[in-house]
Amino acid sequence: MELKPTDSNQVTTAVARNIDLRIDAAIKVLRRSRSGQPSDAAVHEVRKHLKQVRAMLRLLRKHVGKKAVAKETKAFRDASRPLSTVRDAAVMIETLDGLMLHFKGRIDPVVTAKLRRALLARRRELRQQNFVKDKVVPEVLRSLQTSRRRVKAWGHEPTGWSMLGRSLKRSYRAGRKAIQHAWDDPHDEGFHEGRKRTKDLRYQLEMLVPLWPKAVKALAKQAKDLTDRLGVDHDLAVLRTLVRGELRDTVSDTDGELLLAIITERRLVLQEQALELSQKLFAERPREFIQRLNACWRAVDTKAP
Repeated sequence: MELKPTDSNQVTTAVARNIDLRIDAAIKVLRRSRSGQPSDAAVHEVRKHLKQVRAMLRLLRKHVGKKAVAKETKAFRDASRPLSTVRDAAVMIETLDGLMLHFKGRIDPVVTAKLRRALLARRRELRQQNFVKDKVVPEVLRSLQTSRRRVKAWGHEPTGWSMLGRSLKRSYRAGRKAIQHAWDDPHDEGFHEGRKRTKDLRYQLEMLVPLWPKAVKALAKQAKDLTDRLGVDHDLAVLRTLVRGELRDTVSDTDGELLLAIITERRLVLQEQALELSQKLFAERPREFIQRLNACWRAVDTKAP
Protein backbone atom coordinates (compact mmCIF):
# COMPACT_ATOMS: atom_id res chain seq x y z
CA MET A 1 0.00 0.00 0.00
CA GLU A 2 2.95 2.31 -0.57
CA LEU A 3 3.44 4.88 -3.29
CA LYS A 4 5.07 3.66 -6.48
CA PRO A 5 7.64 5.46 -8.66
CA THR A 6 4.93 5.96 -11.26
CA ASP A 7 2.95 8.00 -8.69
CA SER A 8 5.49 10.84 -8.59
CA ASN A 9 3.29 13.22 -10.60
CA GLN A 10 -0.08 12.24 -9.13
CA VAL A 11 0.59 12.21 -5.40
CA THR A 12 -2.85 13.34 -4.23
CA THR A 13 -4.66 10.53 -6.02
CA ALA A 14 -2.03 8.04 -4.85
CA VAL A 15 -2.35 9.15 -1.20
CA ALA A 16 -6.15 9.01 -1.47
CA ARG A 17 -5.84 5.47 -2.87
CA ASN A 18 -3.66 4.48 0.08
CA ILE A 19 -6.14 5.97 2.55
CA ASP A 20 -9.02 4.04 0.99
CA LEU A 21 -7.05 0.78 1.01
CA ARG A 22 -6.22 1.16 4.70
CA ILE A 23 -9.82 1.96 5.64
CA ASP A 24 -10.93 -1.07 3.64
CA ALA A 25 -8.36 -3.25 5.43
CA ALA A 26 -9.62 -2.07 8.84
CA ILE A 27 -13.24 -2.77 7.87
CA LYS A 28 -12.40 -6.28 6.63
CA VAL A 29 -10.60 -7.15 9.87
CA LEU A 30 -13.58 -6.04 11.97
CA ARG A 31 -16.06 -7.90 9.76
CA ARG A 32 -14.08 -11.11 10.22
CA SER A 33 -14.40 -10.94 14.01
CA ARG A 34 -16.77 -13.53 15.46
CA SER A 35 -19.82 -12.23 17.33
CA GLY A 36 -18.41 -8.70 17.24
CA GLN A 37 -15.51 -9.65 19.54
CA PRO A 38 -12.23 -9.16 17.64
CA SER A 39 -9.08 -10.69 19.07
CA ASP A 40 -6.37 -8.52 20.61
CA ALA A 41 -4.29 -9.03 17.46
CA ALA A 42 -7.20 -7.90 15.27
CA VAL A 43 -7.80 -4.83 17.42
CA HIS A 44 -4.11 -3.95 17.14
CA GLU A 45 -4.22 -4.34 13.36
CA VAL A 46 -7.30 -2.13 13.01
CA ARG A 47 -5.83 0.59 15.22
CA LYS A 48 -2.62 0.58 13.19
CA HIS A 49 -4.56 0.97 9.94
CA LEU A 50 -6.49 3.91 11.39
CA LYS A 51 -3.35 5.60 12.68
CA GLN A 52 -1.90 5.29 9.18
CA VAL A 53 -5.09 6.77 7.76
CA ARG A 54 -4.77 9.81 10.01
CA ALA A 55 -1.14 10.27 9.03
CA MET A 56 -2.04 10.05 5.33
CA LEU A 57 -4.90 12.51 5.77
CA ARG A 58 -2.43 15.09 7.07
CA LEU A 59 -0.56 14.84 3.76
CA LEU A 60 -3.69 16.14 2.01
CA ARG A 61 -4.16 19.10 4.35
CA LYS A 62 -2.92 21.66 1.83
CA HIS A 63 -4.90 20.06 -0.97
CA VAL A 64 -8.42 19.54 0.44
CA GLY A 65 -8.32 22.07 3.27
CA LYS A 66 -7.54 22.20 6.97
CA LYS A 67 -11.17 21.88 8.15
CA ALA A 68 -11.99 18.85 6.00
CA VAL A 69 -8.86 16.99 7.13
CA ALA A 70 -9.42 17.95 10.79
CA LYS A 71 -13.01 16.67 10.62
CA GLU A 72 -12.05 13.26 9.23
CA THR A 73 -8.98 12.93 11.45
CA LYS A 74 -11.24 13.42 14.47
CA ALA A 75 -13.81 10.98 13.08
CA PHE A 76 -11.22 8.21 12.66
CA ARG A 77 -9.75 8.93 16.08
CA ASP A 78 -13.18 8.77 17.71
CA ALA A 79 -13.97 5.53 15.87
CA SER A 80 -10.86 3.84 17.22
CA ARG A 81 -11.21 5.09 20.81
CA PRO A 82 -13.23 2.13 22.20
CA LEU A 83 -10.83 -0.23 20.46
CA SER A 84 -7.93 1.64 22.06
CA THR A 85 -9.35 1.00 25.52
CA VAL A 86 -9.38 -2.75 24.90
CA ARG A 87 -5.99 -2.79 23.21
CA ASP A 88 -4.36 -0.81 26.02
CA ALA A 89 -5.66 -3.32 28.57
CA ALA A 90 -3.98 -6.15 26.64
CA VAL A 91 -0.78 -4.13 26.27
CA MET A 92 -0.51 -3.79 30.05
CA ILE A 93 -0.17 -7.57 30.37
CA GLU A 94 2.50 -7.62 27.66
CA THR A 95 4.27 -4.72 29.35
CA LEU A 96 4.39 -6.48 32.72
CA ASP A 97 5.64 -9.69 31.06
CA GLY A 98 8.36 -7.78 29.23
CA LEU A 99 9.41 -5.96 32.37
CA MET A 100 9.70 -9.15 34.39
CA LEU A 101 11.68 -10.85 31.61
CA HIS A 102 14.07 -7.89 31.45
CA PHE A 103 14.53 -7.82 35.24
CA LYS A 104 14.34 -11.54 35.90
CA GLY A 105 15.04 -12.30 39.55
CA ARG A 106 14.62 -8.72 40.74
CA ILE A 107 11.09 -9.17 42.07
CA ASP A 108 9.13 -12.05 43.59
CA PRO A 109 7.24 -13.95 40.83
CA VAL A 110 4.39 -14.51 43.27
CA VAL A 111 3.89 -10.75 43.39
CA THR A 112 3.91 -10.34 39.62
CA ALA A 113 1.54 -13.31 39.27
CA LYS A 114 -0.99 -11.50 41.48
CA LEU A 115 -0.64 -8.34 39.45
CA ARG A 116 -0.92 -10.26 36.19
CA ARG A 117 -4.16 -11.90 37.31
CA ALA A 118 -5.54 -8.47 38.14
CA LEU A 119 -4.55 -7.18 34.71
CA LEU A 120 -6.15 -10.19 33.02
CA ALA A 121 -9.38 -9.60 34.95
CA ARG A 122 -9.29 -5.93 33.95
CA ARG A 123 -8.82 -6.91 30.29
CA ARG A 124 -11.77 -9.35 30.43
CA GLU A 125 -13.97 -6.70 32.02
CA LEU A 126 -13.13 -4.09 29.39
CA ARG A 127 -13.67 -6.56 26.53
CA GLN A 128 -17.03 -7.53 28.04
CA GLN A 129 -18.05 -3.91 28.44
CA ASN A 130 -17.04 -2.77 24.96
CA PHE A 131 -17.72 -5.81 22.79
CA VAL A 132 -20.66 -7.49 24.55
CA LYS A 133 -22.57 -4.86 26.50
CA ASP A 134 -21.89 -1.77 24.37
CA LYS A 135 -21.46 -3.67 21.07
CA VAL A 136 -18.98 -1.11 19.78
CA VAL A 137 -17.83 -3.02 16.68
CA PRO A 138 -20.99 -2.34 14.60
CA GLU A 139 -20.77 1.30 15.67
CA VAL A 140 -17.11 1.51 14.66
CA LEU A 141 -17.92 -0.10 11.29
CA ARG A 142 -20.70 2.41 10.61
CA SER A 143 -18.41 5.30 11.49
CA LEU A 144 -15.62 4.03 9.22
CA GLN A 145 -17.98 3.50 6.32
CA THR A 146 -19.45 6.99 6.72
CA SER A 147 -16.05 8.65 6.88
CA ARG A 148 -14.85 6.57 3.95
CA ARG A 149 -17.68 7.87 1.76
CA ARG A 150 -16.87 11.47 2.67
CA VAL A 151 -13.16 11.02 1.94
CA LYS A 152 -13.86 9.28 -1.38
CA ALA A 153 -16.05 12.23 -2.38
CA TRP A 154 -13.09 14.63 -2.23
CA GLY A 155 -11.91 15.76 -5.64
CA HIS A 156 -8.22 15.18 -6.41
CA GLU A 157 -6.33 16.93 -9.14
CA PRO A 158 -2.95 15.35 -9.95
CA THR A 159 -0.33 17.08 -7.81
CA GLY A 160 3.34 16.38 -7.28
CA TRP A 161 5.96 17.86 -4.98
CA SER A 162 4.18 21.20 -4.48
CA MET A 163 1.65 19.57 -2.16
CA LEU A 164 3.70 16.73 -0.74
CA GLY A 165 6.74 18.83 0.12
CA ARG A 166 4.77 21.32 2.21
CA SER A 167 2.94 18.55 4.05
CA LEU A 168 6.09 16.57 4.82
CA LYS A 169 7.86 19.69 6.02
CA ARG A 170 4.95 20.41 8.35
CA SER A 171 5.01 16.85 9.75
CA TYR A 172 8.77 16.96 10.27
CA ARG A 173 8.53 20.35 11.99
CA ALA A 174 5.70 19.15 14.24
CA GLY A 175 7.63 16.02 15.23
CA ARG A 176 10.85 17.94 15.82
CA LYS A 177 9.10 20.58 17.92
CA ALA A 178 7.19 18.02 20.02
CA ILE A 179 10.32 15.98 20.69
CA GLN A 180 12.35 19.05 21.61
CA HIS A 181 9.60 20.15 23.98
CA ALA A 182 9.57 16.68 25.58
CA TRP A 183 13.28 16.88 26.36
CA ASP A 184 13.10 20.51 27.52
CA ASP A 185 10.26 19.73 29.94
CA PRO A 186 10.24 15.96 30.56
CA HIS A 187 6.85 14.55 31.51
CA ASP A 188 4.67 11.65 30.36
CA GLU A 189 2.28 13.65 28.18
CA GLY A 190 5.16 15.42 26.46
CA PHE A 191 6.84 12.15 25.51
CA HIS A 192 3.51 10.74 24.34
CA GLU A 193 2.86 13.77 22.15
CA GLY A 194 6.35 13.54 20.68
CA ARG A 195 5.72 9.90 19.89
CA LYS A 196 2.39 10.62 18.15
CA ARG A 197 3.84 13.35 15.96
CA THR A 198 6.89 11.25 15.10
CA LYS A 199 4.61 8.32 14.28
CA ASP A 200 2.77 10.51 11.75
CA LEU A 201 6.09 11.23 10.07
CA ARG A 202 7.07 7.57 10.26
CA TYR A 203 3.95 6.34 8.48
CA GLN A 204 4.28 9.03 5.83
CA LEU A 205 7.92 8.14 5.19
CA GLU A 206 7.15 4.42 5.06
CA MET A 207 4.61 5.07 2.33
CA LEU A 208 7.25 6.97 0.35
CA VAL A 209 10.04 4.38 0.60
CA PRO A 210 9.43 2.92 -2.91
CA LEU A 211 9.88 6.39 -4.41
CA TRP A 212 13.32 6.98 -2.87
CA PRO A 213 14.47 3.73 -1.20
CA LYS A 214 18.02 4.83 -0.37
CA ALA A 215 17.07 8.22 1.01
CA VAL A 216 13.86 7.42 2.88
CA LYS A 217 14.27 3.86 4.15
CA ALA A 218 16.86 4.86 6.76
CA LEU A 219 14.76 7.82 7.89
CA ALA A 220 11.67 5.65 8.24
CA LYS A 221 13.61 3.11 10.30
CA GLN A 222 14.96 5.84 12.59
CA ALA A 223 11.41 7.10 13.13
CA LYS A 224 10.19 3.56 13.84
CA ASP A 225 12.97 2.85 16.33
CA LEU A 226 12.23 6.13 18.10
CA THR A 227 8.47 5.58 18.29
CA ASP A 228 8.97 1.97 19.43
CA ARG A 229 11.06 3.06 22.40
CA LEU A 230 8.74 5.92 23.28
CA GLY A 231 5.84 3.48 22.96
CA VAL A 232 7.29 1.09 25.53
CA ASP A 233 8.08 4.07 27.76
CA HIS A 234 4.45 5.21 27.52
CA ASP A 235 3.16 1.72 28.32
CA LEU A 236 5.37 1.62 31.41
CA ALA A 237 4.04 5.03 32.46
CA VAL A 238 0.47 3.70 32.22
CA LEU A 239 1.42 0.56 34.18
CA ARG A 240 2.97 2.76 36.87
CA THR A 241 -0.27 4.74 37.12
CA LEU A 242 -2.28 1.53 37.51
CA VAL A 243 0.04 0.20 40.22
CA ARG A 244 -0.21 3.49 42.07
CA GLY A 245 -3.97 3.76 41.69
CA GLU A 246 -6.51 1.26 40.39
CA LEU A 247 -4.43 -1.83 41.26
CA ARG A 248 -2.81 -0.47 44.41
CA ASP A 249 -4.40 -3.10 46.68
CA THR A 250 -3.09 -5.94 44.52
CA VAL A 251 0.44 -5.79 45.97
CA SER A 252 1.91 -4.69 49.28
CA ASP A 253 3.40 -1.23 49.67
CA THR A 254 6.91 -2.67 49.77
CA ASP A 255 6.45 -4.79 46.64
CA GLY A 256 4.69 -1.92 44.92
CA GLU A 257 7.57 0.46 45.61
CA LEU A 258 10.08 -2.06 44.28
CA LEU A 259 8.04 -2.52 41.11
CA LEU A 260 7.77 1.24 40.64
CA ALA A 261 11.53 1.58 41.06
CA ILE A 262 12.11 -1.06 38.38
CA ILE A 263 9.70 0.71 36.04
CA THR A 264 11.56 4.00 36.57
CA GLU A 265 14.90 2.30 35.93
CA ARG A 266 13.71 0.81 32.67
CA ARG A 267 12.13 4.06 31.53
CA LEU A 268 15.34 6.01 32.07
CA VAL A 269 17.21 3.63 29.75
CA LEU A 270 14.49 3.83 27.09
CA GLN A 271 14.41 7.61 27.28
CA GLU A 272 18.17 7.79 26.93
CA GLN A 273 17.98 5.63 23.81
CA ALA A 274 15.08 7.71 22.48
CA LEU A 275 17.06 10.92 23.01
CA GLU A 276 19.94 9.60 20.93
CA LEU A 277 17.59 8.44 18.16
CA SER A 278 15.69 11.74 18.12
CA GLN A 279 18.91 13.71 17.80
CA LYS A 280 19.74 11.73 14.67
CA LEU A 281 16.28 11.84 13.11
CA PHE A 282 15.70 15.54 13.79
CA ALA A 283 19.27 16.75 13.33
CA GLU A 284 18.32 18.90 10.33
CA ARG A 285 16.19 21.98 10.33
CA PRO A 286 12.86 21.52 8.50
CA ARG A 287 14.11 23.51 5.53
CA GLU A 288 17.24 21.36 5.20
CA PHE A 289 15.21 18.17 5.59
CA ILE A 290 12.77 19.07 2.86
CA GLN A 291 15.50 20.35 0.53
CA ARG A 292 17.16 16.94 0.73
CA LEU A 293 13.90 15.18 -0.12
CA ASN A 294 13.24 17.71 -2.85
CA ALA A 295 16.51 16.69 -4.52
CA CYS A 296 15.39 13.06 -4.36
CA TRP A 297 12.04 14.01 -5.84
CA ARG A 298 13.64 15.80 -8.79
CA ALA A 299 15.78 12.75 -9.48
CA VAL A 300 12.68 10.52 -9.61
CA ASP A 301 10.66 13.07 -11.55
CA THR A 302 13.23 13.32 -14.33
CA LYS A 303 13.06 9.55 -14.78
CA ALA A 304 9.26 9.48 -14.93
CA PRO A 305 7.80 8.70 -18.40
